[in-house]
Amino acid sequence: VLLISLALHTAFLLFGLLQDAMPPLRYTDIDYDVFTDAARLPSPYDRATYRYTPLLAWLMRPNAWFPAFGKCLFVVADGVLGYLLYGIVRQ
Repeated sequence: VLLISLALHTAFLLFGLLQDAMPPLRYTDIDYDVFTDAARLPSPYDRATYRYTPLLAWLMRPNAWFPAFGKCLFVVADGVLGYLLYGIVRQ
């Protein structure tokens, strides 16, 4: 189940990257741009619309070099949380 989930997450990630490359309709939510912009500033709260934890902006710092980093990070986080939840359910 976890491998199927990881495969689906990866497939949707790749689909999203392809869809984002073809205007006019983007697959990526506007909040991802807010995270990325906030990561580039000295303080994430310098961006007027940033209303999230500063830790999220800090985690998105590599987006400056690899724009899909945050998306990959979210896929990995989903996988880790799925694994942890699976372990809880099995107990």
